Amino acid sequence: MYTIGIDIGASKIAAALVRNGRILRFRKTEFKARGGHAIKQTVLRALDSVCGNARISSIGIGVPCIFTAAGRPSFCPNIRGLNPLELSRAIAKQYRVRVFMENDAKAAAMAELKYGAGRKSKNFVFVALGTGIGGAIIADGKIYKGGLGWAGEFGHTIIKIQNSKSSAKSGSASGGKIQEYSEWERVSTKRFLRSKKTPKDVNEFAKTIALGFVNITYALAPEYIVIGGGFLSLWDSQFNRKVLSAMRRMSILPGPSFPKIIRSKFGERAGVVGASLLMYDRRSTKK
Repeated sequence: MYTIGIDIGASKIAAALVRNGRILRFRKTEFKARGGHAIKQTVLRALDSVCGNARISSIGIGVPCIFTAAGRPSFCPNIRGLNPLELSRAIAKQYRVRVFMENDAKAAAMAELKYGAGRKSKNFVFVALGTGIGGAIIADGKIYKGGLGWAGEFGHTIIKIQNSKSSAKSGSASGGKIQEYSEWERVSTKRFLRSKKTPKDVNEFAKTIALGFVNITYALAPEYIVIGGGFLSLWDSQFNRKVLSAMRRMSILPGPSFPKIIRSKFGERAGVVGASLLMYDRRSTKK
């Protein structure tokens, strides 16, 4: 029997027919439409193209959404038009198989846990660098979801606070201070998407990525940080050295060892492979 994995990103949808971790058919579709109906139709077309006449036992979907402790998607910050539960019901109705759902970064981490970095270490962090930044924590060989269900949302951690004086033009008569917060993904991947990609931009991007990695290191001390997502093509040995060098300069405590930073074994396809494994994760949403 075969399984199908679907990976829904902020700007692409990927689907694959998978057996024992091997991708047999693959389709990736770029999209701009944000409406729920357009997303659903794109997913169903991708499913049809990879399924063919294969007998499938389940379909797994990785979505860029925050999940509750009960395993239900509650908020999709980068694709507001996505309705994950409605999508899973439509797929289950059309294909008449079990449909499982999980956060996209955690699904990708499952592929690494079973077939990639998990063979070397049972304690690592997966970071997906794309339009946003997703993440997953692997502790003692299991995905750690935390008491609230969404541990590993590194992209939304606050790494910059800026105080600025308000003015009458801003609608404040008090002349007090306005405190502005910036999330890691907004000052790194999203800013880099808007840059000209000059050497200066690349160096600045490496610094902001390093800043996030230092925070992850001090909080979790993983053996590995595994990199996946759309920016993986940028991650060559030169860029890796830039990030590691910046991490060492930022380190406040003397002498701590840093985790090894490695590429995902499956690259941008980690999401579809991991999604195909969701039937084995009992905490994943099932419809």
